[in-house]
Amino acid sequence: MNKLVAGLAISTCAFAMSAYLLRSELATARERNADQTTVAQSPGASTSGAGAERGSDADRNAGSPAAVPTSLTTPSNPGAAGAANGTSATVAPSTAPIDAKAARKARAAASAADFLKMYDSPSGRGDMRVMELARLNSSLAGLQEKLGIDDAKWEKFRNMMVDHEMGVRAAYARCDVDPACERPDDRTMARFEYSEQAIRELLGRSDYKDMREYRQLAFERGIVANLQERLPSNLALSAKQSEALAIKLREVRITQLDELAARGLDPGSYGGSGMSVVYPRGSATQQQAMESAEQFMQTVRDNAGAILNAGQLAVYNQMLDDAMVIFRRYHRQQYAQQKP
Repeated sequence: MNKLVAGLAISTCAFAMSAYLLRSELATARERNADQTTVAQSPGASTSGAGAERGSDADRNAGSPAAVPTSLTTPSNPGAAGAANGTSATVAPSTAPIDAKAARKARAAASAADFLKMYDSPSGRGDMRVMELARLNSSLAGLQEKLGIDDAKWEKFRNMMVDHEMGVRAAYARCDVDPACERPDDRTMARFEYSEQAIRELLGRSDYKDMREYRQLAFERGIVANLQERLPSNLALSAKQSEALAIKLREVRITQLDELAARGLDPGSYGGSGMSVVYPRGSATQQQAMESAEQFMQTVRDNAGAILNAGQLAVYNQMLDDAMVIFRRYHRQQYAQQKP
């Protein structure tokens, strides 16, 4: 258990820097569900929390019809609509979505201010760039060999990616700290499109597409790798199982995030080494959030059971049990801090 806790702590630091990857997913979900979110206000209608990979305290506000394209790294629009099987029936339907929006705005502004404090310092930006390069290397580990890209081209690609991503994050952060800002101005958005187009042209259409798809599964590949390390040699995952499990875990996570956003709830994702728990933040009671998280984890178990054999599944279920112990402890602390 101590090893798992340590892994979670390390992962938390990494996810804090790469939160915008999920913010892009959250933006997509919110845009898809903007109309449903409005309906959810009537009766009947988670780079990274500490470790929130990808539903972190950096995710954005819901409710605006303005849409931001989820390009290779574009964070969600501060006005874009959230990015799973929650229950929170006792939350007052007429006020919960508004409260969730306000909570997201407050988190986004606080996260943006912290980011800009570091980004606007020359030494801080240098340190950030080193961390971003390391994060990029981790999320794309093995891709250079898979695509057959030579070292010089790969190095150019990495630097272009980091410069593009940090610029995007800075522009959205400046918008987040400005209550009147809905999205960066058109000139800034055009500059993002240009720099992304340059990356696309460097890699070529096919390799660019493969890069995006490969990167989308980076977090889930980490979970699968963690499972592989725990399995004895006679139960090792095949390459086919590893890829199928990573794809399925991401599908389940995004589906749950979509569903929470569609109901006007505030999607949260708490994760680290070997785990990712999606739950509704700001639930009326701690029990409601935990029930939703447990339902999500049961869905994960059910889907993993269709890919893993009995021995592999037993080890994976233990990983999920350990993850829930950590999450319950984290959520109890968070809920206690929120109480007046």
